[in-house]
Amino acid sequence: MTRAELIRELQARGIDQVYGRALSRATKAELEQAWRTLSEGQIAPHLSLAQVRMYLRCGLQYWYRYVEGRKIPPRGSMVVGRAVHRALEHDFKTCLLEGLHEPVDVLADVYSESFKTEAEGAIWDSEKPEEAFQTGLLALKEFAKGPMETIVPEAVEEEFEVPLTHGMNLKGVIDLIEAREGILDHKVVTRRMRPEDVVNDLQLAVYSHAKGIERVGINSLVRKKKPEIQLFRHVVPQGQRNRAVNIFLYAAEGIFKRVFLPAPPGSWWCSPAWCGYWDLCHEELSTH
Repeated sequence: MTRAELIRELQARGIDQVYGRALSRATKAELEQAWRTLSEGQIAPHLSLAQVRMYLRCGLQYWYRYVEGRKIPPRGSMVVGRAVHRALEHDFKTCLLEGLHEPVDVLADVYSESFKTEAEGAIWDSEKPEEAFQTGLLALKEFAKGPMETIVPEAVEEEFEVPLTHGMNLKGVIDLIEAREGILDHKVVTRRMRPEDVVNDLQLAVYSHAKGIERVGINSLVRKKKPEIQLFRHVVPQGQRNRAVNIFLYAAEGIFKRVFLPAPPGSWWCSPAWCGYWDLCHEELSTH
């Protein structure tokens, strides 16, 4: 194709710049490389927060999951987290429509049904499904009878989209926008979180940028025999929002250029316990 044809084709895909330059300023070689990358079908027009976080954590893991399409079963902790989120979503949507929170028994039923569905084929590691179910339920009930009662939802499961580069957009869903507290995210964890975990959270900073809301927070449900609820709040300064968006821009650029670096050796997430691609990765990297 000629240079003009390449520009037209890229523009038709919603791309107005490549490699940090407007199409009109890019070389023909850059336009051709961009077109080849798109034609191979390995660049999705939309990136999720989970995808970008995976790419930042380990590019090779991203390659296996989103380029080669190798799916692995979810871990037990994800099953519990999804079930709790489903119950909270149900409550907040009901409250948004009717002005009242659901009874705890109703939330427990929603949690139980979601857990059963999500648990099929999950990897449980050292935790038994029955124990995971119980600790998740206890944490949900602890949150429901306390902090949840004061929450006044303005929006639930709020979708957003942030333009990145090469025609790619960052798409996500915000758990909750609260009338007084702003953007709130719910975490289900097995260990206590630290205040700095919230201050440095890229996800919250991007949420803040996308919606133009400074106030953010995390409601952390610590699941254990005696559950604990932690409430963290933070005001995101403009500089932190800018930095978060630029980090996602660099990630999108790397994905577009097909740069998929493995995680640094010794990283805690680079282990059999935390990566379902561990065996595959080490076999391939050790034999080539």
